[in-house]
Amino acid sequence: MFCQGCGSQLGDTAAFCSNCGDSASILTSSNSTDIGRHVKVSSRDALTALKQLALNPVGGLPIAYGNLGDQRALSAGLAMCVAFALASSAGMTLGANQIQSLAFNWFGPVTGLIEDRSGFSAFLSTALQFLVLPASIAAASLALRKMAGAKPPIAADVFTAGAALAPFGLAMFIGGLIGIGNAEITLLLFFFAITFLILMLYSGFTSVGQMTDRAGAPAVPAAILISGWLCKVVFAAFI
Repeated sequence: MFCQGCGSQLGDTAAFCSNCGDSASILTSSNSTDIGRHVKVSSRDALTALKQLALNPVGGLPIAYGNLGDQRALSAGLAMCVAFALASSAGMTLGANQIQSLAFNWFGPVTGLIEDRSGFSAFLSTALQFLVLPASIAAASLALRKMAGAKPPIAADVFTAGAALAPFGLAMFIGGLIGIGNAEITLLLFFFAITFLILMLYSGFTSVGQMTDRAGAPAVPAAILISGWLCKVVFAAFI
């Protein structure tokens, strides 16, 4: 059962929400309604966090996490990871379609050798593949924090991964939207995305994940390398 007001998970016999204090009169125990409301609240929390991070992407990360609390931050982090995958898939699909169209104009029938990435099934498949990246970053973050002796729950890792990859998802989407004719703008967006990824991972490790500065600094490149390797392993398994 979930609270209708804030989306926090509750016990079946709860009379009040322990997070926001709403009474049982506004709670529901319908499974389908609970799931739908939980998704809605998680999406709303993720959007609120992204708005805060847009104004202060590094220093605002621990603030956004603290405003949500562990449980809601976990759900919001998952929503941001899904949003990253969908935005990246949309950008790649748009870019691939433009490349195919340009290649057809140049080379005609030879384009039949190029894999068709159009259609909803291809979009969904690409989005599922993109989900491997935030999952790998969250797993690497959790492992590194455990090694450093930091105690926060996995919500810290999922929220950090989703938030840190948000600029990448935006860069992928805009890059696909503006096309290969504006490659210099796309490269500039990716430059900023990489910079923010590093800075936000460090902020997430130290301010949210409670790692020391001494441990957090080498943890950032370690997490990027580990997540890259995990993505390679997963992708190789499905080739």
